[in-house]
Amino acid sequence: MSNSSTCYPKSKVITTFVVLVGANILIWTWAWIAFADRPTLLGTALLAYIFGLRHAFDPDHIAAIDNVVRKLMQDSKPPFLSGFFFALGHSSIVVIASVAISGTALTIQPNDLSEINLVRTAVSALFLYCEAYGMLSCAPGGVNSLPKAISIRGPRLAH
Repeated sequence: MSNSSTCYPKSKVITTFVVLVGANILIWTWAWIAFADRPTLLGTALLAYIFGLRHAFDPDHIAAIDNVVRKLMQDSKPPFLSGFFFALGHSSIVVIASVAISGTALTIQPNDLSEINLVRTAVSALFLYCEAYGMLSCAPGGVNSLPKAISIRGPRLAH
Protein backbone atom coordinates (compact mmCIF):
# COMPACT_ATOMS: atom_id res chain seq x y z
CA MET A 1 0.00 0.00 0.00
CA SER A 2 2.07 2.87 -1.30
CA ASN A 3 0.52 6.20 -2.07
CA SER A 4 2.18 9.44 -3.11
CA SER A 5 2.03 10.97 0.38
CA THR A 6 4.21 8.22 1.87
CA CYS A 7 6.65 8.21 -1.09
CA TYR A 8 7.17 11.96 -1.03
CA PRO A 9 8.94 12.05 2.36
CA LYS A 10 11.13 9.10 1.32
CA SER A 11 12.24 11.02 -1.75
CA LYS A 12 13.02 14.04 0.42
CA VAL A 13 15.11 11.87 2.74
CA ILE A 14 16.97 10.27 -0.16
CA THR A 15 17.58 13.69 -1.74
CA THR A 16 18.89 15.05 1.55
CA PHE A 17 21.28 12.12 2.01
CA VAL A 18 22.52 12.42 -1.58
CA VAL A 19 23.17 16.15 -1.13
CA LEU A 20 24.94 15.62 2.22
CA VAL A 21 27.10 12.77 0.94
CA GLY A 22 27.90 14.75 -2.22
CA ALA A 23 28.85 17.82 -0.18
CA ASN A 24 31.11 15.71 2.05
CA ILE A 25 32.81 14.16 -0.98
CA LEU A 26 33.38 17.60 -2.51
CA ILE A 27 34.72 19.07 0.73
CA TRP A 28 37.07 16.16 1.40
CA THR A 29 38.27 16.22 -2.22
CA TRP A 30 39.03 19.92 -1.81
CA ALA A 31 40.79 19.26 1.52
CA TRP A 32 42.85 16.45 -0.02
CA ILE A 33 43.97 18.73 -2.87
CA ALA A 34 44.51 21.82 -0.69
CA PHE A 35 46.44 19.97 2.02
CA ALA A 36 48.28 17.47 -0.20
CA ASP A 37 51.66 18.92 0.69
CA ARG A 38 50.71 19.51 4.35
CA PRO A 39 49.62 16.21 5.93
CA THR A 40 49.45 17.78 9.38
CA LEU A 41 46.66 20.10 8.23
CA LEU A 42 44.83 17.20 6.58
CA GLY A 43 45.07 15.23 9.82
CA THR A 44 43.85 18.25 11.78
CA ALA A 45 40.89 18.62 9.41
CA LEU A 46 40.02 14.95 9.84
CA LEU A 47 40.28 15.24 13.61
CA ALA A 48 38.05 18.34 13.62
CA TYR A 49 35.54 16.52 11.42
CA ILE A 50 35.43 13.49 13.74
CA PHE A 51 35.10 15.69 16.84
CA GLY A 52 32.30 17.57 15.07
CA LEU A 53 30.46 14.32 14.36
CA ARG A 54 30.84 13.29 17.99
CA HIS A 55 29.72 16.72 19.16
CA ALA A 56 26.60 16.45 17.00
CA PHE A 57 25.31 13.64 19.21
CA ASP A 58 25.67 15.52 22.50
CA PRO A 59 22.52 15.09 24.60
CA ASP A 60 21.74 18.83 24.65
CA HIS A 61 21.75 18.92 20.84
CA ILE A 62 19.56 15.85 20.56
CA ALA A 63 17.14 17.33 23.13
CA ALA A 64 17.00 20.69 21.32
CA ILE A 65 16.27 19.07 17.96
CA ASP A 66 13.77 16.66 19.53
CA ASN A 67 11.99 19.57 21.19
CA VAL A 68 11.71 21.46 17.89
CA VAL A 69 10.51 18.36 16.02
CA ARG A 70 7.85 17.63 18.65
CA LYS A 71 6.65 21.26 18.58
CA LEU A 72 6.46 21.31 14.78
CA MET A 73 4.57 18.01 14.74
CA GLN A 74 2.21 19.29 17.44
CA ASP A 75 1.50 22.35 15.28
CA SER A 76 0.95 20.05 12.24
CA LYS A 77 3.98 21.51 10.49
CA PRO A 78 6.57 19.37 8.70
CA PRO A 79 9.64 18.83 10.92
CA PHE A 80 11.75 17.74 7.97
CA LEU A 81 15.29 19.20 7.99
CA SER A 82 14.94 20.80 11.44
CA GLY A 83 18.10 18.96 12.56
CA PHE A 84 19.90 20.07 9.42
CA PHE A 85 19.04 23.72 10.03
CA PHE A 86 20.04 23.39 13.69
CA ALA A 87 23.42 22.02 12.57
CA LEU A 88 23.76 24.73 9.93
CA GLY A 89 23.09 27.48 12.46
CA HIS A 90 25.35 25.91 15.07
CA SER A 91 28.23 25.40 12.66
CA SER A 92 27.91 28.92 11.24
CA ILE A 93 28.44 30.31 14.76
CA VAL A 94 31.53 28.11 15.12
CA VAL A 95 32.89 29.32 11.76
CA ILE A 96 32.23 32.98 12.64
CA ALA A 97 33.97 32.55 16.00
CA SER A 98 36.92 30.79 14.34
CA VAL A 99 37.31 33.58 11.80
CA ALA A 100 37.12 36.21 14.55
CA ILE A 101 39.70 34.41 16.69
CA SER A 102 42.10 33.80 13.81
CA GLY A 103 41.71 37.40 12.60
CA THR A 104 42.49 38.67 16.07
CA ALA A 105 45.49 36.34 16.35
CA LEU A 106 46.86 37.63 13.04
CA THR A 107 46.70 41.25 14.20
CA ILE A 108 48.62 40.68 17.46
CA GLN A 109 52.36 41.20 17.09
CA PRO A 110 54.70 38.95 19.11
CA ASN A 111 56.19 41.93 20.99
CA ASP A 112 52.66 42.92 22.12
CA LEU A 113 52.27 39.65 23.98
CA SER A 114 54.72 40.53 26.75
CA GLU A 115 52.43 43.35 27.87
CA ILE A 116 49.28 41.23 28.04
CA ASN A 117 50.82 38.02 29.43
CA LEU A 118 49.75 38.79 33.00
CA VAL A 119 46.24 39.72 31.94
CA ARG A 120 45.93 36.57 29.86
CA THR A 121 47.07 34.40 32.76
CA ALA A 122 44.75 36.18 35.20
CA VAL A 123 41.72 35.76 32.91
CA SER A 124 42.49 32.05 32.43
CA ALA A 125 42.90 31.51 36.16
CA LEU A 126 39.69 33.42 36.93
CA PHE A 127 37.79 31.31 34.41
CA LEU A 128 39.12 28.07 35.90
CA TYR A 129 38.26 29.18 39.45
CA CYS A 130 34.73 30.14 38.35
CA GLU A 131 34.31 26.80 36.62
CA ALA A 132 35.54 24.93 39.71
CA TYR A 133 33.19 26.93 41.93
CA GLY A 134 30.30 26.14 39.59
CA MET A 135 31.07 22.43 39.65
CA LEU A 136 31.40 22.44 43.42
CA SER A 137 28.07 24.25 43.69
CA CYS A 138 26.42 21.41 41.78
CA ALA A 139 27.97 18.76 44.02
CA PRO A 140 25.89 17.29 46.85
CA GLY A 141 26.35 19.60 49.81
CA GLY A 142 27.71 22.36 47.60
CA VAL A 143 30.85 24.31 48.36
CA ASN A 144 30.43 23.64 52.09
CA SER A 145 31.19 19.93 51.54
CA LEU A 146 34.71 20.67 50.28
CA PRO A 147 36.50 20.55 53.68
CA LYS A 148 34.74 17.28 54.51
CA ALA A 149 35.66 15.80 51.12
CA ILE A 150 39.30 16.72 51.61
CA SER A 151 39.41 15.14 55.08
CA ILE A 152 37.71 11.94 53.85
CA ARG A 153 39.95 11.65 50.81
CA GLY A 154 43.19 11.49 52.81
CA PRO A 155 42.57 8.18 54.63
CA ARG A 156 41.22 6.54 51.46
CA LEU A 157 44.49 7.21 49.67
CA ALA A 158 46.45 5.67 52.55
CA HIS A 159 44.79 2.27 52.19
